[in-house]
Amino acid sequence: MEKPSYKNCREFSDENIDNLRACFDTTLWHNLLSDTENIHEQTSVISDYINFYTDLCIQVKKKKFYQNDKPWLTADIYDLSSVPINELQSIEK
Repeated sequence: MEKPSYKNCREFSDENIDNLRACFDTTLWHNLLSDTENIHEQTSVISDYINFYTDLCIQVKKKKFYQNDKPWLTADIYDLSSVPINELQSIEK
């Protein structure tokens, strides 16, 4: 059995998203772009600004992942897998 891997994942709660939205709503975007006409520099400035406030407002949690994890298999899907096929066919009709 292999060891689990750990990854940092952002926790996008409603409160965190509201805080991030408030930061962006109060931003004077034209001031960020007024220093340069170069589109590459403007893109870099905007990206750095968004990343800064995302790091500030959205919490990061370390999560453990196993090699055999199946994130697409939710509890609802797992419950359906235990239902006999005859019952599923009658539900579809």
